[in-house]
Amino acid sequence: MFLNSINHFRAIAILAIVAGHCFYLVDASFNTFPERVFCNLLTGGTVLFVFISGFLFHHIFYKRYQFKKFMAGKFKKVLLPYTLLSILPIAMLVLQGDAYYDLYAPQGSGWFNLYAVPALKYYVTGAFLTAYWYIPFAMILFVMSPLHIAFIQFKLKHQLLITFLLFVVSLFLHRPLHDILILQAVVYFSPVYLFGIICSQQKEMIYSTLKNKEIYLLVLAIGVAALQAALGKTGNYHKAPMDYQGLDLMMVQKIVLCVFFMVWLHRFEKLESKFINILASTSFAIYFTHGYFISFIRQVKPLLGINAIESPWLWYPLVTVGMILICLVLALGLKKILPNYSRYIIGY
Repeated sequence: MFLNSINHFRAIAILAIVAGHCFYLVDASFNTFPERVFCNLLTGGTVLFVFISGFLFHHIFYKRYQFKKFMAGKFKKVLLPYTLLSILPIAMLVLQGDAYYDLYAPQGSGWFNLYAVPALKYYVTGAFLTAYWYIPFAMILFVMSPLHIAFIQFKLKHQLLITFLLFVVSLFLHRPLHDILILQAVVYFSPVYLFGIICSQQKEMIYSTLKNKEIYLLVLAIGVAALQAALGKTGNYHKAPMDYQGLDLMMVQKIVLCVFFMVWLHRFEKLESKFINILASTSFAIYFTHGYFISFIRQVKPLLGINAIESPWLWYPLVTVGMILICLVLALGLKKILPNYSRYIIGY
């Protein structure tokens, strides 16, 4: 059964992800308490995306799951676009010798060490463009799908125990530095994916229990975002896996928001919006393409002599809306030109 509410949730998730990445394009500063709270609420949208993925894995794929068929679809619609879109930026970085971090710098002489090894490192970590780390991470999740099938068949009390223990790990683990260590990201986001599965299985109970109580969830999420700001934290929590830097409150806040959106959007289950449907259906294409535009803007700003943008909070909504619309038009245009192949190029 198609769920309009989850489709609307996908649209909100991609808006949050792009909006979170646009902060730094306009040199936004977070000097005031409200600015920090606002930043905390908008960043970390990947948690929303992962939650929806877990929800849809149970809702759509579980009953007709076949590992080979499932993975074949992911290779065609996820890994293939990622591979095609990675060629140019990886080639530019490797040929220019412009390593983002020491990990990607050549570790020896000869063609293999100078070019092949750095290119492979970029490819398996996705560090060549904003947000591309998500694809290697997602592919590992897809490979783990037999474990998720087994998880679905567990009793609810066992599911909750496993998910809770993994959440505790995530609270102390945090996201990897620069989003490079993909296996750390898999451990960090796994409880979110499992929680999405549980929410799909128990959706009717959740809807009935939390009906008309969404406001409490929203207030709680804003409260946690405010607590983050009060503790001097703005944005996502990143660290080396074995370092101790306190609890990751972003995870707590975003999980509460996941439940809020799931329940609140259920009110509009019968609402049909052509624009929201288009935004949701092109969400993966927007995810793929917005990194290109962010990289382009970053390259162009110094060439235009723009070192700092005045009135960033005036420009921020314009840049964010512009980014979404450009990516949307690109996705629809490519779909129009190459209707049978665009999904293999940009995922739509």
